Amino acid sequence: MRLSQNTNISNELMYHLENGLTLSENVFRIYSDKYFALINEVRDLYDNNLIRLTEDDIWLVESDLGKKVLLEDGRQVWLDVPIYLNEEYEQEIDEIRQKLKLDDEVEVDMIKDFGSIKYFSLTNDGITKNCIMGNVYRFGLGRESADRGIREFFFIDGVNHFMTKLDLDFDFFIFTPRYETIIFPNEPKYITTGLVGPMDKSRIRFDIDPIDIDKIYEYSPKGDEMLGEAIHRGKKVKLNSPFRTPGGPKKFAVYVKTPKGTIKKVTFGDPNLRVRNANKKAAKSFRARHKCDQKKDRTTAGYWACNTGRFAKKLGLKSSSNW
Repeated sequence: MRLSQNTNISNELMYHLENGLTLSENVFRIYSDKYFALINEVRDLYDNNLIRLTEDDIWLVESDLGKKVLLEDGRQVWLDVPIYLNEEYEQEIDEIRQKLKLDDEVEVDMIKDFGSIKYFSLTNDGITKNCIMGNVYRFGLGRESADRGIREFFFIDGVNHFMTKLDLDFDFFIFTPRYETIIFPNEPKYITTGLVGPMDKSRIRFDIDPIDIDKIYEYSPKGDEMLGEAIHRGKKVKLNSPFRTPGGPKKFAVYVKTPKGTIKKVTFGDPNLRVRNANKKAAKSFRARHKCDQKKDRTTAGYWACNTGRFAKKLGLKSSSNW
């Protein structure tokens, strides 16, 4: 995007222009008010020949995305936006709000239940963090002898159910033993699994301090993988955050960090085929054909294709079911 002549624009649009971000790379949470506001601002400029856009962005502004209509029952809804029936999660949302004592400004979304685990997102001021929360047996502080004296660490017991979900994309563990709330950042190099505590309870060890819920959005991780940002070909990009690519050659794309520390753009998804992950028979066939249970490498298209459902809302899919 670039302006064809000088005109007044918002700070949000100025940020996109200064960082070389297209409208398809909208930095705001998908389907949030700020997300739509940016699209509508660019649409107005485009209609008045005040901005030059890529083919992908032209496709967006010429669609009805970001426009509202009034329904017969008095509700206003956004056009070209999938409808998500989250009423079934109202109880879970209330539970999360109560346990974490969240302010009204914090949005709770993207909820999935995995037994006693809750997988959800928290959004505040346009910044989204993904979390995994579950009840545990106990939480404590351990000590051990080290070369330079006594070393302290934190441990959580009773977490067998977490072991099968550690490959999900999340930023924080949230544990709720009894009436407490303990939050650890998901930084793999400071986490040890496979341990056993008293009564043969599974244990996770954390060599990093827990944080308060108010610090989630202020938290500065030690690695840019957790920060979710990197520089690719001179511009700032979000890591591990898939987005649509209407201009092809594939349906979706995502920026990832390789083992060598470089940033790679991975494209995936046939643009001529629908994502049929809501169809159980089709999903089972897809997983078998593509051997999804073996796809663990995030730098490959196969990994992201097999895990498309996890990003259903961001990608505009009707179902969040996994392949």
